[in-house]
Amino acid sequence: MEWIRIGSTALVLCLSTATAWGADGVDELRFAMLHVGVHSDAGTAFDIAADGAAGQCEVQFSRVVCPATGPVTFRWGPGGVDWGLTGSTVVEPGSTGVAWVLAPEGSRTEERARLARSTVTQADVRDLFFATGDHEVPVPSMGMLQDLFSLVDHPDPLVRRQLIDAVVPWFRHTASDPLSPDAPQLVPPGLITQLAMDRDKVVRRRLANRLRDVNMPGEPLQAEANTALHYLVSIPSSTRPATASLGVLSKAGRANAEESWISALGRVTTPGPKGRAAANALARLSQVLEPSDVVDPQRGLALVLRHHRERTWRYWNAWRAHLPFDRTTFDLLLRDTLGAHQGLMRHFAKEAPDELAEALAAWEPSPPHTPRWKLVTQPIQGTEHPRLRRLLDADAQRPADH
Repeated sequence: MEWIRIGSTALVLCLSTATAWGADGVDELRFAMLHVGVHSDAGTAFDIAADGAAGQCEVQFSRVVCPATGPVTFRWGPGGVDWGLTGSTVVEPGSTGVAWVLAPEGSRTEERARLARSTVTQADVRDLFFATGDHEVPVPSMGMLQDLFSLVDHPDPLVRRQLIDAVVPWFRHTASDPLSPDAPQLVPPGLITQLAMDRDKVVRRRLANRLRDVNMPGEPLQAEANTALHYLVSIPSSTRPATASLGVLSKAGRANAEESWISALGRVTTPGPKGRAAANALARLSQVLEPSDVVDPQRGLALVLRHHRERTWRYWNAWRAHLPFDRTTFDLLLRDTLGAHQGLMRHFAKEAPDELAEALAAWEPSPPHTPRWKLVTQPIQGTEHPRLRRLLDADAQRPADH
């Protein structure tokens, strides 16, 4: 008799058929698989029972795989009234069902009544789905979640605004995600896109902020979230939060970083907070990008310097490995900004000490120095380079006033 063993690291998605030799010849042995999302309060996939399996079932992360010659019926093994298995629970050999362990529908009649479209309010959504330190929410049933998702086009913008906060845990892999790591996706495709195109600017802005919590590499909803953010950066009311979210996601490797670079580069010329957010995003992208035909740190520096000069300190420090000391740029920062960057100053003191000393000496040749000088030079007070040391010690050597 020949069997296929499903090991702890096997790729169970490939196990559709096997062959077993019996007395009457060759019988086809297939596998019925259930991809299941188990609420963390309920248990694990090991609590799923299978009726009709042709042998021992095995669990691979959030997948239960059973040998089968006929339909396999999956159910919640512990039983009881607190939890139930809902979804495609009867699986044919060679097929995969998708299901979730959530609260049974019969236990959530009152909650679903509060979500009736004609009477639901922002407070109802908050009470039922938004947990805080002093407010626990009920484990939803599948019907409750479907009711929640259907509010995406509710006529009251306050309800739609609250919907965004309520749906965040179900985006997958967020800090408040109640499902097992390999669980199937619950949020329906198109919901994020519809919210991104909402007519209410607060809905769009809130979505742009919350999409930074999305963490689903390789999953379809991740691609939809990225597309929505790239759309939202072009909408005036949501440009700033969308740009910031793209930067955060790209830093974590969850978005197309080059697309984020192009998007931020196109927005950095915008005056005010939106352009500053784009400049900050360009700085963050240094952690996941290298210079290329698309990514030109020098061009980014020129744009940030021209449109948001104060942000140049941060940008230059972020890309300092690819942007050497430039006297013209440094002189402009000394003259036209109020801040400085400690890390960048220490970098220049180490990598270009003579050039830095020359620029500082030309800026304020001799003491007494201004408070601005003291702010800029404070990070390099520990340098031992001779030229810099002479400049920094000049104040201490100046005779006291009498």
